[in-house]
Amino acid sequence: AAKREIYEESGVKTLHFVRALGSYERPRISKVGGDDLSEIKRITLFLFTTPQKTLCPVDPQNPEARWVPRSKVAALLTHAKDKSFFRTLLKGLPEGEKP
Repeated sequence: AAKREIYEESGVKTLHFVRALGSYERPRISKVGGDDLSEIKRITLFLFTTPQKTLCPVDPQNPEARWVPRSKVAALLTHAKDKSFFRTLLKGLPEGEKP
């Protein structure tokens, strides 16, 4: 399922699984911003590598994909729990492992 999602949102097909990075829960983001407490999402992140450089999203609802230095990712995330989890994750990754 993770490989399918990555392909749909980035066009990357050649993926090599490295390891699971962890899970957390948070409310869905509402269409007007803020938390939509009617749905709690469980988010699980995985580390993959790829030799592919070119991104070409397949999903028309997610038409943009770009490579971002890992030090800039948290600033692009919209939910506070996403930012917090990602920052915690970075502290535990050796330099050679790059999400």
